[in-house]
Amino acid sequence: MKLAESLGYDTAWITDTHLICRELWVTLTACALATSRIRLGPGITVPHTRHISVTASAAVTLEELAPGRVVVGVGTGGSAAQTMGLTLGQTARIATLEAMAAHEVGHTLGFAHNFGASTQGRPSVMDYPAPRVKLTGGKIDLSDAYGKDIGEWDRFLVDWMYADVPAGPTTRCGPPSAGCTSSPPTRWATPWGSRTTSAPRRRGGPR
Repeated sequence: MKLAESLGYDTAWITDTHLICRELWVTLTACALATSRIRLGPGITVPHTRHISVTASAAVTLEELAPGRVVVGVGTGGSAAQTMGLTLGQTARIATLEAMAAHEVGHTLGFAHNFGASTQGRPSVMDYPAPRVKLTGGKIDLSDAYGKDIGEWDRFLVDWMYADVPAGPTTRCGPPSAGCTSSPPTRWATPWGSRTTSAPRRRGGPR
């Protein structure tokens, strides 16, 4: 990385194949501290071996050490899965990327996190769910690791926030926070309300 910077390169990338290369974010931190100008980041990191929330936390932490220099490449990967004895199909790579993309699109639409969703059959892409792991024939099965569509809560929010409302009085119901009693039968919990002061696990109140 120091050599690349001295030669005038703008950006340098570190691969994210954890069983072949040294650990990605530890290496990037060392590179950030040893350089002053060059941009740096994973090229690429893969969401089926690192949950998107873990990657986001690592990237923000590195940004604090190297302001304005962090870039993040995300892709389906290959060697990261294959060195664990898994095929790309088993890692549900497409569903993982689709879930991640749907989550970020939800943010652009104004949706908050729903940290109670994964306890209710995946009614929202705005959760950070752990992957569902099954054993099929004695082998790890990740075919249903992540949801493959937007959920009931997401459709409700799109309708509430963006559908046309006829002029005049309406019986259209609002969000649960507004006292609505006909919202989707799901759970909704923001990052601020998903934990009690004494509980280590997230929770979501019935809505």
